[in-house]
Formats: sequence, C-alpha cells, structure tokens
Amino acid sequence: MLAWLRGIDGFEGLLMLDDDGSGTTLTLTFWRDRGVADRHWAARMQFRDRVTAAVNVNVEETVDYDVSFVHLGPASRK
Repeated sequence: MLAWLRGIDGFEGLLMLDDDGSGTTLTLTFWRDRGVADRHWAARMQFRDRVTAAVNVNVEETVDYDVSFVHLGPASRK
C-alpha cells in the first residue's frame, strides 16, 4: 500500500493505529493540501476497497480532516 501511495504526487505520509482490544485499525493518510487529496479521492477509495477486500475487513467510516497542529519530535523544532 505504501509503495502505491508514494507514487501519487502530493502524498505526504501514512499512519496506522491498531486497537487490539476491539480489533479496530485507524488509518490516516496525509496530503500536501486538500486539493491534492480531493483530486485523488476516487482512486484512493478504489484502492482502499481493494485492500480491505483482500484482507476481509470492513470500513466503518471515512472522514476528512485538516491538520491544524503537528509536533513529531526533535526534527520539527527547527
């Protein structure tokens, strides 16, 4: 999945969080800006559906957010 995303202009990153207790995985993708994300929306949804079908999981919800703040450690203090 990451190799495919890296090939999309404007892709900035991927974060996956797992809750072993509920079996839920939250996947966040990061894009240069909303316009880039919107332009690739259809392709992203098709890819998501192929990946989730291959591993036999269900998508409960898809939500768009804007990043209003981020601090990722020492490198971001520059």
